[in-house]
Amino acid sequence: MIKKTAYILIGDDKTGKTSFQKHLIHYLCGIDKFSKLNTNLIHSITHPESPRKLKTLFTINRSIQEKMGEYKSVENYFNTYFKDADICVLSSHSHGKCINDIEKMISILHSKYYNVEAIFFTNHQNQNTSEISKLNWDSKNIIQNPKNDKGWENQIENGAKLFGDLLIRYSRMN
Repeated sequence: MIKKTAYILIGDDKTGKTSFQKHLIHYLCGIDKFSKLNTNLIHSITHPESPRKLKTLFTINRSIQEKMGEYKSVENYFNTYFKDADICVLSSHSHGKCINDIEKMISILHSKYYNVEAIFFTNHQNQNTSEISKLNWDSKNIIQNPKNDKGWENQIENGAKLFGDLLIRYSRMN
């Protein structure tokens, strides 16, 4: 059985979305992307405990809104830049009309046969994220990331590793 899952990281600037993706790529794929994380790439999953059927990880890197000048629209992003993978990690801001972009992302991903899950961060929960949580998600996840200036990077790294382990466990069950 094939199960494709897309995760959309939800949060505005300085939530931890990009660092989370860097740590996840390092943990699952063994690739050090800490200096620069390019956008819209597929990485081969090489984690020793990963089942053979879990092969590829796609990451958007920047929130879709940050590159909308290049992407032009959510629909064009998926037609031109998005790449199919076993696991896809996308990213979005949460303020203002971003909820409309997220709604479109969910709809398009569902039409591509993905289960679509939200990832919220504890350091960025507010009225906007509460409204976003009501959308047509297949599941919702919360990454522990309390405000902590000194241990922030370690928190994000630990959250990415726990999430990576979760992905491996899920893929074994399907």
